[in-house]
Amino acid sequence: MSARRPSLGLLIGMLLAAMALMLTTASSDTVRFAQSAASITVSPGQGPPGTNVTVTGSSWAAKALGRIHWDSSDGTALGSFSVNPNGAFSVGVTIPWDALPGGHSIWACTDPISPLFPQICASRSFKVTGLAPTIPPATLPPATRPPATPTPTDCEVRHIPGEVVIDFEGHPDGQNMTGTTLPQGVRFVGHTEMRVFSPSVATHSGSKALRMDYAGEAGIGGAMMRIRFANVQDFVGMYVGLNERI
Repeated sequence: MSARRPSLGLLIGMLLAAMALMLTTASSDTVRFAQSAASITVSPGQGPPGTNVTVTGSSWAAKALGRIHWDSSDGTALGSFSVNPNGAFSVGVTIPWDALPGGHSIWACTDPISPLFPQICASRSFKVTGLAPTIPPATLPPATRPPATPTPTDCEVRHIPGEVVIDFEGHPDGQNMTGTTLPQGVRFVGHTEMRVFSPSVATHSGSKALRMDYAGEAGIGGAMMRIRFANVQDFVGMYVGLNERI
């Protein structure tokens, strides 16, 4: 009875399977070694919230990329790192401002690539001392406005010869001027009462003005205020109101 020789293809297949098994075992051993050797240090190791901390790693897989996490391997990300060809890295992070006092941990974890290269993590403890400082709200001084400087208009008193200035500074608020003749020869006439008041807007002719006796201020609603002059020629070119020439 003669024995059959295995075919060349079968021999090659068996050889490749054996090599793959050897490579898988070697890669797994390498990953386990890297994971057990990777480590980090944290400086300083304690401080209040907001402390700036330097995380330094050694014995990591060269050129690996990863992140720094707070309190667990998938906790709040504090920053990222990149391993240099020598298997080391150094990165600065800030302790969260809402961290509570007590023991915590800082984690460094690589980004997982494949089942042959799983995530590698290392951690170090950090003690939070106290709470974040409370910053009082800023107290601003009360706003002050410089006094308004009215823009000069044609209504301004110029103190030139022949100038006649008519105002109501000597009359109380509410006085009815209808039918009144001023010494300068101006008479207020009409069927509606004209009363002295202190306007809420700045004027160029004093602190008081004259208005028709209805709700609103002078000139509102288009109502006409009738004024009669004893000597019209003396009042040609007169300015009234805020800056209207008649």
